[in-house]
Amino acid sequence: MSDFATHWTKNELAAYLLLYCANADFVEDREELDIVRSKVDKSQYRAIHEEFDNDNDYQSIQKIEASVERLGYSKTELNTLISEMKTLFLSDGQYDQGAQENFKNTISATILNDGAQYWTSRYQENRTGWDIGAISSPIKAFVDGLKDKTLRILIPGAGNAYEASYLFEKGFAHIYILDISEVPLQNFAKKHPNFPKTQIIHGDFFAHEGQYDLILEQTFFGALPPSVDVRNNYASHMHHLLADEGHLVGLWFD
Repeated sequence: MSDFATHWTKNELAAYLLLYCANADFVEDREELDIVRSKVDKSQYRAIHEEFDNDNDYQSIQKIEASVERLGYSKTELNTLISEMKTLFLSDGQYDQGAQENFKNTISATILNDGAQYWTSRYQENRTGWDIGAISSPIKAFVDGLKDKTLRILIPGAGNAYEASYLFEKGFAHIYILDISEVPLQNFAKKHPNFPKTQIIHGDFFAHEGQYDLILEQTFFGALPPSVDVRNNYASHMHHLLADEGHLVGLWFD
């Protein structure tokens, strides 16, 4: 998380976090901003708001998580932050309750450092901007060129696993999909009742063991924190999972 280190105080983190929550519906209401301003002075508020405006969603999440870790929050303090989020959501009386709970769960998972809950919440609230709804053209073209239907294939960070659907339809039998969240895996199993249940794996990529001839991934690398340590671990574990003469094929978006 060092790539997202901040020098915020706890009050500045609270202001940034509440500002992030205030933008859940893309509208900053006066009541919400009054709560944010109550945490810091005017100059700090302007600096925090400018920083927030310059950060994308991923950067915001990583900064919040890194700052919570650095500042050493107690369980009581974390629960107070979550309670303040709820107060902000209710301040204008206009926030949809279902969306509110899903968004709060996402941020709660972030500050409690629960990666599985974070991604589960993203699926539950349909915040899946990376999901294009079908197998991507480059990966489809690659799969169409494969001749050996006996290949052992792993799809890490599979999500809705459109690649697995396409491979299965084309007669590949040894496809393994892996995700840290159960939600997309459950959805995939419902859509494909004949797909082997033992090849739908709920777990952490970095703890997964196996040997594969081919690892296919779409945007999984980009979902990981872009630190040197994480990227080195990604490369090392990919190498560990690949059989001799195995290949990693991925699609990444800029």
